[in-house]
Amino acid sequence: MDKRLYFETFGCQMNRLDSELVLGELVRDGYVLTDDKEGADVILYNTCSVRGKAEEKVYSHLGDLRRAKRERPELVIGVLGCMAQREGAALRDRAPHVDLVCGTHQYREMPALLRSVVERGMPVVAVDERPDVDAFDRGQGPLENPYQAFVLAMKGCDCRCTFCVVPLTRGTELSRPIDSIVEEVRTLVGRGVVEVTLLGQNVTSYGKNLSPSAPQFPLHDSRPERSPAEWEVNLAGLLRAVAGVEGLRRLRFLTGHPAFAHRELFEVIRDEPKICPYFHAPAQSGSDRILRRMKRGYTRSEYLERVAQSREVCPRLEWVSDFIVGFPGETDADFESTVELVDQVGFLVAYIFKYSPRPGTPGARLADDVPEEVKQERNQLLLRHQERVNARKNAATIGSDVEVLVEGPSRMNAARWTGRAPDNRIVVFDRADARPGELRPVRVHHATPLTLIGDLVDATAPAPR
Repeated sequence: MDKRLYFETFGCQMNRLDSELVLGELVRDGYVLTDDKEGADVILYNTCSVRGKAEEKVYSHLGDLRRAKRERPELVIGVLGCMAQREGAALRDRAPHVDLVCGTHQYREMPALLRSVVERGMPVVAVDERPDVDAFDRGQGPLENPYQAFVLAMKGCDCRCTFCVVPLTRGTELSRPIDSIVEEVRTLVGRGVVEVTLLGQNVTSYGKNLSPSAPQFPLHDSRPERSPAEWEVNLAGLLRAVAGVEGLRRLRFLTGHPAFAHRELFEVIRDEPKICPYFHAPAQSGSDRILRRMKRGYTRSEYLERVAQSREVCPRLEWVSDFIVGFPGETDADFESTVELVDQVGFLVAYIFKYSPRPGTPGARLADDVPEEVKQERNQLLLRHQERVNARKNAATIGSDVEVLVEGPSRMNAARWTGRAPDNRIVVFDRADARPGELRPVRVHHATPLTLIGDLVDATAPAPR
């Protein structure tokens, strides 16, 4: 009899990829996905630990399952991912009805772990860190989108920023060999995928464990002119190799660290048309004092130097940032420096978060001394400021043609299609004869701060594949 599985994912793109990989393993083991939580034999949550609210949301969902577990003791409840890795066995102290706690390093073992829970009738906690990167069979198993896919390039982070829980939940940096990544991309393209996003918590330092001579913080290396071209393996080389896969139409990568951005990377983005001109390299703050407290490994001027270099080499490249407001000790002057940085760079997108201390991080030892109401005010001010930047940048595209990867009907108006431009802007347009997975030209005639709106340039143009 098929085992019915309900699976829910919280958090970032890496978690979404992890869920696809785990589901692939479980489907091969005989599980059948269901949207009916009440009728499921197994309920799994893949979790996030970046902010406390993300964990509280999971605990709320787990609390809702207490009654179901009492009524159906055979129901298996599991927590996967970053929250499981961070809390380990302590998670069951608060939610003792959880049967399985699986960290970020045991995903390949999920079928065996679930069998152990059922056969032994006892809870299982698996949160050991592994010194390797598992390769998964992508020849089958569910894809969140049949035309777009995430591919793991590396896992973990060695930067140890004071606010960040990632080193605790994902471990040290480990990169996959280029040939393994290329083969996975070929497999996905064979399944109809046209756009691939290479993922890593610090993907710009890709290859560091494969090339021991690579410095941890290139901006502060004793040889500041050192280029990653001297490294045995680096992100630029990986991008070149993956872009060479026949049939792949678009290539992206997430998430970058400013200290690892170099001219060679900008040059390969410029020279390879498949690589999308979108660079997510969080600044986090515009204040040198706060950047030092965050241990980000660069100064404001160094960040701006990287932006200027990228625009000299590849003018079409758009920068995207994250910002934390209300970090311990942040003054009005520090916050104003962040606002000024947003103006100076002109980010395509900025994701803005209120600081909250995470257990186990160095930042948790700092006094959380910025009042909540001040954090909220700064959050809203920076959001509104970035919205004005968005409106200005999007308005500048009116009258131009953009290539759009068609994703499907717009959520706001099913009579229109939505898709993504190469720089990841959302584009909404008349459906005409467009089909999901196609790359089609759209002429922009209107723009909002979040969306470009237009029409197909030639509704009778043949599909690109």
